[in-house]
Amino acid sequence: MLVIWTIARMSFVEARRNRILWSILFFCVLTIGSSFMFQTMSVGSYDRVLRDVGFGALSIFATFLTIFLGAAVVSREVDRRTLHAVICKPVSRNQYVMGKVLGVWLTQAACVSLMFGALLLECLAYHGDVTTVMFQAFWLLFVEQLVVASFAVLGSAFLPTSTCVFLTVSMYFVGHMSSNVLVLVRKSGDGLSRRVAEWLFWLLPDLERFNLRSAVSHLDIVSGRTVISATAIGVAYAVAFTLVASAILQRRDLR
Repeated sequence: MLVIWTIARMSFVEARRNRILWSILFFCVLTIGSSFMFQTMSVGSYDRVLRDVGFGALSIFATFLTIFLGAAVVSREVDRRTLHAVICKPVSRNQYVMGKVLGVWLTQAACVSLMFGALLLECLAYHGDVTTVMFQAFWLLFVEQLVVASFAVLGSAFLPTSTCVFLTVSMYFVGHMSSNVLVLVRKSGDGLSRRVAEWLFWLLPDLERFNLRSAVSHLDIVSGRTVISATAIGVAYAVAFTLVASAILQRRDLR
């Protein structure tokens, strides 16, 4: 466990050196700057607009950061041959992958938490409502990013960075549209299309289950059971992707 934590800490430090926190500063400036614009554009519904824009920007930036972090975390070190120096030490490839995934998760947690904190401060500054559903939405957004990060690391274990980015972005959009596509395909009556859609639906995570932006917009009540169920499913997918990434790297010829 100490080896995994050491690799995770090194990954976190490396991400910080890549000036990734500049994106957080840009997010803060964007949300604070947009508040003045929306204050003049909307009267009476300003709180709702602020929540919609804030969580929308938070989701976009979090996804961008996750893909940026995860898609190159293994392939970059394979290309630079720094991975060879690591695995020559008493470090297994499984420990290496788990440490890298944990490092991405830690970096992601720090970045997303800071961005969410900036959004809360803006809501408080303009006397907006801060309710439980906002924290539930933030938590499920974080769980969603864990799934995306694990998938990105999985792709990084055997694909070049550019291909991994494309694959992860595709998975993200398919994951958000899969349930709607499945309903449409089932209505079409095409047996082959229906089977392919069902196969993709069950193989890839349904990322819409982590999306509570509509509830945040209307300040609807979300049950704790819904949050716990989505969290359990997300953690299961994240662990599964991590195990598959470990298995792939274990069998990969790095010479």
